[in-house]
Amino acid sequence: MKLEGSRTIIGEVAGVRLAARDGSNGRSASVTGVEVVDAETGEMSVLDADVCVVAMGPWSTRASEWFEIDVPMTGIKARTISHWSPYDRVRVVNFIP
Repeated sequence: MKLEGSRTIIGEVAGVRLAARDGSNGRSASVTGVEVVDAETGEMSVLDADVCVVAMGPWSTRASEWFEIDVPMTGIKARTISHWSPYDRVRVVNFIP
C-alpha cells in the first residue's frame, strides 16, 4: 500500500542530521533529517525528519556515532531452528554456537 505523498527508498541510513536545541548550550540536540544512500543509484539524499526511531536491535551500536553517545548493547550470533509438530509444544529452539 502506498500513501499519497509517500515514497519507498531501498537503501542504507548513513547518518542523522542534528541541530542544537535552544538554550541547551550544545548539550542536547534534535533530529532534523536522516541521510540515506540509495541502493540502486548510490546517491545520498537527506530526508527531512523531526523524529528518528533506531530499531536495529543488537546492531544499534552502529548508530552511536550518529548521536555521539555510547549505546551499551552487545549482540550475540545465534541460529534459530523452527520445529512444529502437533504432538510437541516446543516450537522454537535457539542454538548459540
